[in-house]
Amino acid sequence: MRTANLISIFGYGSLTDIQSARSTLPSAENFRKGRLEGYRRSYNLVSIGGIKSGSANLKTLEMAALSIHPSDSDSKVLGCLFDVDRSDLEPYKEREHRYNIVQVMVHEENGHIVNAYTVVQQTDEEYKQTMSESEYYERVGQYYSGSVWGRTDILPMRDYMKQVNAAQRVLGGQEYVDNMLEDTLLADGVTTLKQYLQSCSEISRL
Repeated sequence: MRTANLISIFGYGSLTDIQSARSTLPSAENFRKGRLEGYRRSYNLVSIGGIKSGSANLKTLEMAALSIHPSDSDSKVLGCLFDVDRSDLEPYKEREHRYNIVQVMVHEENGHIVNAYTVVQQTDEEYKQTMSESEYYERVGQYYSGSVWGRTDILPMRDYMKQVNAAQRVLGGQEYVDNMLEDTLLADGVTTLKQYLQSCSEISRL
């Protein structure tokens, strides 16, 4: 039974991977399928973490992480619901500080609807308004000088993409993999992830 001290989080990127989620949210439990209607995934955020770690490839433009944004009523994001102790809310906000944190209604597999925290895309201007210039330099500017949000030329960060796709398969099998491939767009807003992978023979197929 849920307690008043637990809150729910909806993950659709690296947070669909249990090990990754627990690396910063140690109280995470009750991982389960979730469906968020009226939203779509996009690889449209420059990953500063990937630039810092070396996972991003600036030469090939493989430097994008996922976000979601409101879309048409037929769109849906199949991801992972899980619960954390309320004390993990601040670490969650820190992990996802480049996004706008909102609350959404997520459908569980059993038909229940859960009020959960998730993160959505925002603009560079909105992001910069959340901190001072010196903090922005510490978090972003010393590693990267371009736009974090709004670029249309960036491509999925390869290792991150493989991690998320594998987590989707573990979470929900082929249905969840298909949702990722067919309903996720690149930063250009047109190309699906499936089309991108079909055009890149050097990237392993799922």
